[in-house]
Amino acid sequence: MGRAGGGIQTLIRKIRREEVPACVRIIRNSHQTVADAFGITVENAPRYVAFATDENRLLWHMDSEHRLMFVEEENGILRGYYSLLLKEDHECELGNLSVLPEYRHRGIGTALLQHAIRIARAQDCSTMRLSIVEENSILRRWYEQNGAVHTGTEKFDFFPFTCGYMMISLTAAGMRRLFEMDKKDYSECTRTLVRNSARSILIRDGKVAMVHSLKYDYYKFPGGGIEKGESPVDAMIRETREEAGLVVIPETVREYGYVHRIQKSDWDADECFVQDNYYYLGEAENKPVSQELDDYEAKESYRLEYIDPATAIRKNRALKNSPYNRLMFEREALVLEMLQSEGLL
Repeated sequence: MGRAGGGIQTLIRKIRREEVPACVRIIRNSHQTVADAFGITVENAPRYVAFATDENRLLWHMDSEHRLMFVEEENGILRGYYSLLLKEDHECELGNLSVLPEYRHRGIGTALLQHAIRIARAQDCSTMRLSIVEENSILRRWYEQNGAVHTGTEKFDFFPFTCGYMMISLTAAGMRRLFEMDKKDYSECTRTLVRNSARSILIRDGKVAMVHSLKYDYYKFPGGGIEKGESPVDAMIRETREEAGLVVIPETVREYGYVHRIQKSDWDADECFVQDNYYYLGEAENKPVSQELDDYEAKESYRLEYIDPATAIRKNRALKNSPYNRLMFEREALVLEMLQSEGLL
């Protein structure tokens, strides 16, 4: 039981078994407005949620799938609903987020979504997935404004609409967004690759630890991709040790912020590349250890340097000869400038 709000005070709690019929009504009435707007009927889409949801389905969600099921209420009136299906690999599925039409535009949907994010994080989920009617551009924008990323579409013979898929990175939920790098060149992409990363910010005597590529002469914060089932902090600690030979002291780690990047893939014109880059401040042990470089890192002669930020910024922005997208180098320069402006460097 708890309170959440987006400009309102609203009670959100787990449903009681006897409330299943009321939850069915919320789901069906909420999704009926979408059906009416996009010509979805019981004849052309009997499996659509507005027509197919009944008490047996929700009881199956409760008893067989063991979904976490919540309602929003005020003065005993149930006005909103959602469920979470916990899955493998730290993922969960957001189901049937619904608000009765007569109670919309009061912040209830936002409160439910933020509550779902908190519950999912408490269940050790790192990714939340959801589906929408793709043609419902208003709903898609609303989810995007609340941190969701579009990941693809699918067409089924039994639906007259296109199913759209979205995801919310729960590791970014609650972390400050430093800035966004959006090239807006992906409108014709048909699929999405999400590849998040975690990076360390280790400052000593006014200089910051960075990995210097001697081959291409650029600087990057130590870090790299988050592996399946790995937390961003664990990935940051592992990658910093491998790339820079620095052993981060876990109890010193604190969030700095993340950078959201989205663009058409450099390698596949049909693919949209989405990446959240999580930055963490911290301290490292005084004595470095041996690097454990991948083949391409070794070929670039990665070397740890404590560098003054002005030099790293100048080098990255002057770089011309490299196989990588220039957004990577500009991202690091912008983060360095933020650290300077906030008095951390």
